Amino acid sequence: MRVQAFLARPEQLRLILRDEPPGVPVTGVDPMNLSSLAEIVSSGEIPSSSVVEMLRTPVLTAGPRGPSIYAVPEEITEALGNSDPGERARWIQGWTGGTGPARGKALAAVAELAAGRDPSQTLYVWVGE
Repeated sequence: MRVQAFLARPEQLRLILRDEPPGVPVTGVDPMNLSSLAEIVSSGEIPSSSVVEMLRTPVLTAGPRGPSIYAVPEEITEALGNSDPGERARWIQGWTGGTGPARGKALAAVAELAAGRDPSQTLYVWVGE
């Protein structure tokens, strides 16, 4: 399973679904275990159960076998974009128990992506084989 985080405008999603996904690979995770990270990043503001529900409902999909695109809640995008390296290290420690250096690099890359977005863009997650 491949997971990619990327920025786009809603009108760009159909093209992205057909092509190679842009953005940052999020290695060593699947969409469901991202829900616990989302709860940590949002300081519990968004419970993991809400994120699980969001990840069951793609914004756009190519069918039951995917790929699919999911929107990241604005609160999580804001938290990622406004985070610093120390805060991200604490999130990763809480999420992986200190066993996820690759996940830490991926989270830092996604946070940098979120920090560089313009107001017309949304953070999305592409999931496919």
